Amino acid sequence: MSAVEERITRILTDLLGIDEERITRSARFKDDLGADSLQIVEAILLAEEAFGIIRTDATENITTVGELVDLIKSQKQTNRKDRHGERRNRRARHHRIQA
Repeated sequence: MSAVEERITRILTDLLGIDEERITRSARFKDDLGADSLQIVEAILLAEEAFGIIRTDATENITTVGELVDLIKSQKQTNRKDRHGERRNRRARHHRIQA
């Protein structure tokens, strides 16, 4: 289990008061975990806070734990690439100034 999956599992067990064995990637929030609409929104908000993700249209369509985990991993990867590109641009500007 990845660090993201472990953190999401903790969020959901605390929020929903369920055993972590019920939380799998294929578990549907409503049907399998018994979450109501408000709890689903709260879980997404807690994930946003924990991982620094930004709510998008894709966030509105999340129905399973795996979809939430994949969204977080995708956004974290994108954020890493953006930060790497920013560092490269700063170095290039620095070298042009030095020249």
